[in-house]
Amino acid sequence: WLPLAVSEVVLPDDPNLVYAVKFAPDRSAVSLAVGVLMPDARVHVEIIERRQMNAGISWLAMWLIERWRKCNKIIIDGAAGTQLLVEELTRADAKISKKILTPNVREAGAAYSSFQTAIQQKTLTHSNQAGLNVSIKTVKKRDIGRDGMFGYAAMNNDIQSDPTEAAAFAQYG
Repeated sequence: WLPLAVSEVVLPDDPNLVYAVKFAPDRSAVSLAVGVLMPDARVHVEIIERRQMNAGISWLAMWLIERWRKCNKIIIDGAAGTQLLVEELTRADAKISKKILTPNVREAGAAYSSFQTAIQQKTLTHSNQAGLNVSIKTVKKRDIGRDGMFGYAAMNNDIQSDPTEAAAFAQYG
């Protein structure tokens, strides 16, 4: 993971952006990530923001509403707030629904597998963010669904998996 860090990111003129939102499984926080397809065919991922759920989701909805037209997709996952966020976004503009993906188990499994493969094959870069690095180092794989699919889970209560999962969805998208 650490060798994939880059110190500077120069975005393409017309960037292919994917925003990914992951609500923490324990309902404590939410992470917002971005994935950008770079000219060298690698995907750059970053955590844009991570906030505690007691801050609500209005900030997140407003942020996405201001930017959704310039992205290709918005992936939203997690039982804690997905439905509420989708409703708030579509209430603001019904057209946004065409860009929203709320992944099912197969899509989530594909995202996590794709993320793992991108790390192993070095087709991903990141900005060396402390919070994401700690999450990556401390998550463990957990079985989801059938057919050998996996997700991520926190190994302790102090460090959650949502930054890792948001980055995985941003890369996948």
